Amino acid sequence: VSEASRELAVMTTKLNLSPSQQNKIRPILVSEFAKRKSIEDNTTLSDKQKHDEIGAVHRAACQQIKAVFTPAQQAQIDEGMKHPSPTSSTSK
Repeated sequence: VSEASRELAVMTTKLNLSPSQQNKIRPILVSEFAKRKSIEDNTTLSDKQKHDEIGAVHRAACQQIKAVFTPAQQAQIDEGMKHPSPTSSTSK
């Protein structure tokens, strides 16, 4: 199973994506992972350039994917982003 398929499976589970949404998102993810792999394999780029380019590819893919979400799914994503992950919280 490819990384794109795994990512789509996670999104489908978390957001209850419809088959139509899955069919729209799958090629976006496949393209994103292919671009990321070609950037990672490019020996002429510095680590910082790779990081910056991969970030740009990811942001572009996210924008395309968000356009497929329903308002309720988008709200779920936005809500999830407000909550810090357990690793980023500071203990008192």
